[in-house]
Amino acid sequence: MELSHTSDSVTIGKGRMILKGREFAVIGEGETVEIDSYTTGTLYCSLIAEIDLTKESTKSNFEQVTFKILQSTTGYPSLTQQDINSGNASDTLYQYELARFRLTSSGITEFVDKRSFLNLDGIYADYQKRIQQINEGSAYVLNEVTTFNFNKDRVSGTITKQGRIAVMEFTIAEGSGMNYSTDIELPDAYRPLQEQIRQYFVDFEDTTKKEVEFQGRATISKYKLFDSGPAHISFAFTNEASGFKGTLTYITAEPENTN
Repeated sequence: MELSHTSDSVTIGKGRMILKGREFAVIGEGETVEIDSYTTGTLYCSLIAEIDLTKESTKSNFEQVTFKILQSTTGYPSLTQQDINSGNASDTLYQYELARFRLTSSGITEFVDKRSFLNLDGIYADYQKRIQQINEGSAYVLNEVTTFNFNKDRVSGTITKQGRIAVMEFTIAEGSGMNYSTDIELPDAYRPLQEQIRQYFVDFEDTTKKEVEFQGRATISKYKLFDSGPAHISFAFTNEASGFKGTLTYITAEPENTN
């Protein structure tokens, strides 16, 4: 879509544009906007494409998009750019500046193209670079393996984390008593993902305890004390769980470490 001008008109050549997710085309010989002469000083002018949702467009008449010249004697005009994708009935008008220029007694001067262009060649080159990195293996960076050890009351274990995958292995020590419980506070990097997709943790934001039973002898639950508080893993078990060992696999809330 080429833009050209004479001393008293601007022509938008055939081509396609996308504005606010809407694609439209100028066909044939293009469209020319005539400009009245101006003899007393300088007019600041903006060539715009305007989307007006209050108008109707049919197969034969496309009225929602028009080309206009906005003018001002004090500076380049302000544009109306409502959020026409919001769904609000009051948001119906969006103006996009294609070019700006000054109009004097000599006609159009200082014509500047203000459009933004999608650089397809650059996007294609970037994809080629990424594909090459994948083929060479340089795109793959092993995540550092970190561990968190815990030992409180009768529960001890280790959480091993690589990327966002965490595996917790725990042991319940020998002891006596009908019922027993303990609580382990997790560091930030080992907190379960809020929208947990593994089998053990569900709805991390829910303050209701979510429990996992191991062979009927031990129960593990997790909860959050407050919205901004620390994450905890709670162990509750009977004496029958003495010496029991278990494993949990979950996804952490921390972003993946690619260093």
